[in-house]
Formats: sequence, C-alpha cells, structure tokens
Amino acid sequence: FAQCGIDTVRVTGGEPLVRKNVAQLVAGLKAIPGIRKVTMTTNGILLAQQLPALLAAGLDSVNISLDTLRPEVFRQITARDDFAAVQAGVNEGELEDLAALAEKHPLQVRFIEMMPIGYGAAMPCISGPELRQRFARRWPELQPLAEAAFGDGPAVYYTVPGWQGSIGFIAAVHGKFCASCNRVRLTSQGFLRPCLASEAGCDLKVLLRSGASDEELLTAIRTTIWEKPQEHHFELKQDIPATRGMYRIGG
Repeated sequence: FAQCGIDTVRVTGGEPLVRKNVAQLVAGLKAIPGIRKVTMTTNGILLAQQLPALLAAGLDSVNISLDTLRPEVFRQITARDDFAAVQAGVNEGELEDLAALAEKHPLQVRFIEMMPIGYGAAMPCISGPELRQRFARRWPELQPLAEAAFGDGPAVYYTVPGWQGSIGFIAAVHGKFCASCNRVRLTSQGFLRPCLASEAGCDLKVLLRSGASDEELLTAIRTTIWEKPQEHHFELKQDIPATRGMYRIGG
C-alpha cells in the first residue's frame, strides 16, 4: 500500500485494543517506509492502560468513539445482541452536550450520519445539514474552519469564536463525498473493500497465501482502488448488502 502512495493507516475494529500486541502492530506499521501517520479508532475503555505503549510505538493520533455522556444510555447502546435496547439508546437529546466538549477542550468532536448497514438500517438518522442547522440555532456564531490540519478525511469542520476545539460533520449518507473519497478498508480477514456500500473488492489474504509476488499484490491493490464505485446509494436502503456488520468491516 505504501508503494501505491498511501501514507496513512488507521487501525480500527471491532475494538483494536483487545488485540494482543497491538502496540507491536502499530510500531511495525509506523516503520514501513512511506507510512507517514498511524492512527487508531477505539471505544477508549482500554486506552488509559495501553496509551504509554502506543505512544512509544509511534501512534500519531486516536479517534475515540463516544456514543453518549450518560452511563445508563451507554449500557443500552452497548448491549450485546439486544436490538431493542440499542434502539432505545438513541442519543439525540445529548447532541449539543457532545458538541460542547469542543468548547473547553482542544478536541475535534465529529458527528457521522448513521449508515444503513446492519443495525443502522433500522435506526433513525439525523442528516449532517440538519444537525449543522440545529447547532447554529444553539450557537449563532458557528462558522466553518477555513482550513483544518487534522482528519485527512471527509469531515467538514466548524467552530465558535473562543472555543478551543471544533465540530466536524461527516455526511456519509446525504453528503455523497464519494468523488473525493481517499479511503479503502482492509478487513481482519484480509479482504480489501474499496467502499462500505459495496461487496466488491479483492481477497488479498488468498493472494498472499498462494505465494503471489509483490508485483501481483500491487496490481491487485491498484486495480481494486481504481474500481472504487463512482458513488454510493445509501438512499436505496433495500439495495445495501447486509452480509457483514460494521464491526466486521472496520466501520
């Protein structure tokens, strides 16, 4: 991937911090020539105890998934195999409180639209533009950041004068930023997915275990990336494949 020009790797999951020797994985990724940044997405539960080793390994930044500020809602949202509890754990009433974390802390608080994959297909969705308008009513001075030096992705950032941090919006469903999408996902099973909304891709694990040469791997990676779909069709929920949950594909 580095030879193809990709310079940033984000370790996601499931939950990456339950993986044995995850700091060793981070160090190995950071040591690859051409890899500029290694970042991680985590629920944060194991972060405090592992952060020193991760920093020593060269981890550049961390993205913490935060669904709620209320313990009782957290228990509902994280309930295993209990869709009713998950559906009941909607955090709509806390969105302003979550955004306000950026007021006194140098954080980028990002909001991503619910994607119609797995449980998300039956969940209510507040669009990015709708949420931005809602925040503008709460903070009339909300204004876009002219330039954001973080994220390396599709989020559009806003802030309020005097705030230490900023708010980011990822309009995954209503925004259709596919034309400028700079991301692909390599699943834990070694399958390269060029788009979350498509089952298309390439099984790199099969190639590796069959003794494929570096040039064959490069060709497969390049071909898969060049065949990224022109756009998703999340608005057509019935056409979205549901063979894998988000936790299996690095969402």
